[in-house]
Amino acid sequence: MEFLRPCYPLLFHVLRLFLHALLVVLKQFLRLLLVPTMLRRRFFSKPYESSRVLVVGGGFAGTAVCKRLQSSFNTTLLTNETYFEFSPSILRATVEPEHFQHIQISYADLLDDTSVVTGLALDIDPVRKQVATTVGAVPYDYLVVCTGSSSRPPHACRNAIPAYDGANLQPSYAQLMDVNCASVVIIGGGVVGVELAAELLETFPTKRVSIITSAETLLTRSPPGVVRYCLRFLEQFSDRFALYLNCKVKSVKGNVYETTNGDQVVGDMAYFCTGIQPNVSVFRSHFEDSIKVGGWVSVRPSLQLDTIVENSSVVFVAGDLIDVHEEKLAQTAQVRTDKKEMPHTGYADTGYAAYIWRREFVRMLTSSRDFDLFSVA
Repeated sequence: MEFLRPCYPLLFHVLRLFLHALLVVLKQFLRLLLVPTMLRRRFFSKPYESSRVLVVGGGFAGTAVCKRLQSSFNTTLLTNETYFEFSPSILRATVEPEHFQHIQISYADLLDDTSVVTGLALDIDPVRKQVATTVGAVPYDYLVVCTGSSSRPPHACRNAIPAYDGANLQPSYAQLMDVNCASVVIIGGGVVGVELAAELLETFPTKRVSIITSAETLLTRSPPGVVRYCLRFLEQFSDRFALYLNCKVKSVKGNVYETTNGDQVVGDMAYFCTGIQPNVSVFRSHFEDSIKVGGWVSVRPSLQLDTIVENSSVVFVAGDLIDVHEEKLAQTAQVRTDKKEMPHTGYADTGYAAYIWRREFVRMLTSSRDFDLFSVA
């Protein structure tokens, strides 16, 4: 057997891969064949089966709530999409369209014991304990609002492409591949704008990329080490990367973006990454007092809505909506769902910079469709 000794590392590696594949198959077999959802519901009652939990919004926070409660409560997810999208990877998909199929998964596959209602939430009725939607009223005993946030386009360039979801970014690939597209303007110098610039510079070696930001530097809310790292990375492309600080887009004429500093920035196409605004329309009718400056929603340490309106004690808020000074990113949603209490003052870095240029999650995701949303920290 001595002649096999040099092959031991390879054999161990093959054996490990085989055992991993076997475990995945066994897990799917047990999940789908031995104890399917209908049998679980028939023979294994939930501790709080009679309590209806309605979760509005199927992003990171909403999906995390469903995954944690579906085994104990009668859980329903209300969302205007049919699939969950791993948003930290959508910028990679901007330059690699086939990547989208690896970062999207249907809620039916992701949440095996949660009812999914596809519709848009319109209003909350705290007296009747129901949410008015585009597909009718949905009742609840407990309500968790995770409607998230949406992009806020700059007034001067409404035609710029929002860089916050796949539905908008996926079609932009055809424009990027156009031979007449030699330059790209990115409006906003935060996490999204910087990552998008990096993806474009790495993927298209002949395109010129410019970032326009009103801040004094990039990534103003990031730790200094992260800022230095990103600047060093972008400096590698100094021959075709330009950074315009302390200015905004004043006007657009053709493919020329004029800044408030008088700069003329050429861009055959543009993306805007200028921040987000909370989606609080469902609170306007009955919970206006809980909406604070900037549109964020005030909550108690228990994440209950901070208001004295009748039946408000059963209304919870999570995700981007909450009035807490922090980066509104997926990793923060994970941290909040893992904590019993939430700090209301101060700022703590939750490691969100680790998502910049992260691709390890997608490699894991493509190896198994039955994945844990937060197994990558």
